[in-house]
Amino acid sequence: MPVVIEVELMAGRNHAHVWGEAQFAMGAPEWPPSPWRLLRALASAWFTARPAPSTEGERDALIESLGRCSSPEMWLPKTAFQEVRYYQPLEQKRALHHDFFAVPAGGRFYFVFDTSLSAEQRCLLETLLGRLRYFGRAESRAVLRIRDDLTGPGPGFFRVTERERADGTTRWTPRRVLCPSADRDFRASDLWTSRQSVASGKKAKKPRAVAGRPGMPVHLVDVLLSERKPLPDGARWIEYALPDRSVVDELPRVRSTQPTGVESHVEVREIGLRLCRRVPIPLAEAVAVARAYRSAAVRSFEAATAGAHSRTLTGREEDGSMARGHRHLYYLPQPEPGRLELTALLIRVPVGVSLRQEELDALMSVEHIVLGADERYPITVVPEHANGNALIPARRWRSVTPFLPPHQHRRGRAVTVPELQLASCLEESCGVAPIRTNLARGPGGAGVRTPVRAHDYAANPSGARRAPSWKLTRRLAHWFTVDFDRPVVLTVPVGADAHFGLGQFGPIEEE
Repeated sequence: MPVVIEVELMAGRNHAHVWGEAQFAMGAPEWPPSPWRLLRALASAWFTARPAPSTEGERDALIESLGRCSSPEMWLPKTAFQEVRYYQPLEQKRALHHDFFAVPAGGRFYFVFDTSLSAEQRCLLETLLGRLRYFGRAESRAVLRIRDDLTGPGPGFFRVTERERADGTTRWTPRRVLCPSADRDFRASDLWTSRQSVASGKKAKKPRAVAGRPGMPVHLVDVLLSERKPLPDGARWIEYALPDRSVVDELPRVRSTQPTGVESHVEVREIGLRLCRRVPIPLAEAVAVARAYRSAAVRSFEAATAGAHSRTLTGREEDGSMARGHRHLYYLPQPEPGRLELTALLIRVPVGVSLRQEELDALMSVEHIVLGADERYPITVVPEHANGNALIPARRWRSVTPFLPPHQHRRGRAVTVPELQLASCLEESCGVAPIRTNLARGPGGAGVRTPVRAHDYAANPSGARRAPSWKLTRRLAHWFTVDFDRPVVLTVPVGADAHFGLGQFGPIEEE
């Protein structure tokens, strides 16, 4: 069986330059997509992994197995080419840029490598594909995976091969695609180094743009320019036969086949987003970040549905009262491992709850959020993945974000005991009481307690059904390690503000 790699474009666009063409001189986007680009992405995923997922020999064996087979076949859907023009401001004049991109129908396409992989190589390939967050330029957010259930392109796809193997009954246009040499001449190291520099033992002359930065490797493109080589070693142009019917001026709109009045639901359990800001986002603002994102998503949903109400997004009933039973989304800011800074946001859908298509569209449409009234430092939100890895059972768990004891957890108690409150919350969540809860030191020298900005609710008048008034106040949350007598799965956070990111736990690997 060949190795089939699926590329799913999260925004439906593939931004990619043709090798050797400057951005201001592009005539069209890179399409068909380049297998050389895919192999470079796999190599980059290996180099950026800490720790490395394999030895260097295992890495090279996998890449060369994919690169030395015959030029891969591709399964491409109908595709439209589009362009965005913009000006780059300079000191004396403005420079016009052309951003060409391809829009494949359905946002999916496939590479088919005619080679066989061992079980270890297949596992390594899955690991590297899982680390990739985009394909092409950074705008092309993508999810890449191996597909075992595909034996052909299926309806709506075109089989695209090099012109020597093209179907003579189909009209096609030749398109140059950069591929690895399908022979023993290709080496994995060709993806990031030049053989001439290695053979001579001389370091490539650094361009002025990176001069004065010791320890920084010279980019392969700069090395090739200095050596006046048009292509990397082990690479060659191959003409693919792109069927004429696969390229259209504009993709038709997909009309819903749902009967009138029937809601369309999508099966999504988790959405991962990247949070980017010019200044670090402190962990103390986790609740504020989650609330700001939820508010932006709710506004988008109401604008698209003429003011409809979503209990799943808002966590409230139509009368404004708080929804009970944890049947609404968890907005979970994620700190950088070992630090007190937020870098990601997980949206977790509770078990038994499904999202409507309009709700998913609202969640994915949020691009920027602002904390409070400070608009100097907005947070950019970038979608990264959907349906992330499920948690594995474990006996020992550690706080990912601090646990905040809920107000009035036990009526009549003059003193709150965080350990007892945590044990009670965990037993209610997973059905198993922990055998031990210990205070632990947080990351970055945080100590066992960390100040956070959390909700402080004011009591309602007697008999009032509306939601209580609230404000964000500084409170002390606690870091814990938790032990159970058998492996359990903690799928959701616990404690106060659990729906906004506090009280998250992660498994501790047992030695």
